[in-house]
Amino acid sequence: MEQRKPKLTNKEMISHLRNRGITFDLMSEREAFLLLRQSTYLYRITAYRKNFKKQYNIYQNLDFAMLVDLEVIDTKLRYLLLEMSLDYEYAIKSKLLDLITSDPNENGYDIVYRFRLSHPNTFKIVMKNFGNSTYLKDMYIKRKNDIAIWTLLEVMNFGQISILIDFMWKEKSIKSLREAQRLHKFAKNIRNAAAHNSPLFVNLFSKSTCIKNNQFIVSFAAGSQLSYDELSEQKLNDIFSLFYLHKRYCDKSLVERRVAYLRCIIERWERHTEWYLGIERLEKFKSAFEKLVDFYARNQ
Repeated sequence: MEQRKPKLTNKEMISHLRNRGITFDLMSEREAFLLLRQSTYLYRITAYRKNFKKQYNIYQNLDFAMLVDLEVIDTKLRYLLLEMSLDYEYAIKSKLLDLITSDPNENGYDIVYRFRLSHPNTFKIVMKNFGNSTYLKDMYIKRKNDIAIWTLLEVMNFGQISILIDFMWKEKSIKSLREAQRLHKFAKNIRNAAAHNSPLFVNLFSKSTCIKNNQFIVSFAAGSQLSYDELSEQKLNDIFSLFYLHKRYCDKSLVERRVAYLRCIIERWERHTEWYLGIERLEKFKSAFEKLVDFYARNQ
C-alpha cells in the first residue's frame, strides 16, 4: 500500500513546494498563501507541475505563478467547453425530436418501446433516475407507465443520448445523424471532464492519454492541419469532436459567439507565453488547440 501523505497547513505546503524546487519569484509566498486560503487548493494547482521537468526530483525553472496561470486558463477553457456541450446537447435533442415528429410512421411512443427492447438496461437506468429526481416527481408519476420519446429524451443524460443516437442510426441510417453517431461518444468525454472540473492540462501526450486514431475523426479533420500525432492525444480528439458537432448542429450565430470566446481564451493563454518556452507538451497542445479553433471558425 502506498504510504499516506501527511496533512500540511498552507504555510507547510508552501515550504514543501520550495523544497521541491518551485520558486516564489513571480508570485510572493504571501500572495500564494492568500490564494490557497481564499481561491483554490494545492492539490488542484500542483496538478500542472507534471508538465515541467525535474532533475534529481527537483523541479527546474518552475514558479508558483506559472501553476496559477495554467489553472486560470484551464478553468476558462473548461467552462467554455461545458457551455458548448450544453449548446450541442440542446441542439441534438431538438434534431432528434424533429426527425421523429416529422416521420409519419412514428407516433412518439412506439420508438420508446423498441428502444426499451433493444437497450433494457439503459432504459431501466433512465427511468430509475427519472423517478429519483427531486424536481421531476410529478412528471414521473404522470408519465412513467406510458412514456413518449419527447419525455424520455428530456430526462436522458449526455451518455444515454449517445445510445439513442446509435439506436436510431442502426434502425434508419438517417444521414443527418451521421456525425452525431460517429462523434458524440468522444464529445461525452470532454463534456464530463469539464462538468466535473477535471484539469485538462495534465498528462498531455502521455501513454495514458494516447489513443489509436479514429478513421472518422481523421476524415472529418481533413483540412484542419492537425497531425495524426496530435489527434492521438485523447483530449484533442475529444475537443475536436465537440467542436465539429457544435458547428454541425448548432445555430450559426451561436457558433460565432463561441468562436469569439475561444479567441479570448487563446489571447489570455498568450499573456505569459515566455514562461512556457521549451515546455514541449504545453507548446504542442497549445499549437494543436489553435489549429482546432481555426478549423472550427473557418467552417461555420
